[in-house]
Amino acid sequence: MRPRLAGFQQSHKREATDFEFYVLWNAPWRADNPSAAVTERARRFVNLVQR
Repeated sequence: MRPRLAGFQQSHKREATDFEFYVLWNAPWRADNPSAAVTERARRFVNLVQR
């Protein structure tokens, strides 16, 4: 995960959000344009993290 986060930070010049973290973990090839299914799961993940 560290290489994925480092690559994201280099290309986007910022830390990944919880949403982006989920996408990087589960669909790194779709990090900038996640599918509808990945987007829905990432939103549920963010809701759990924020509790």
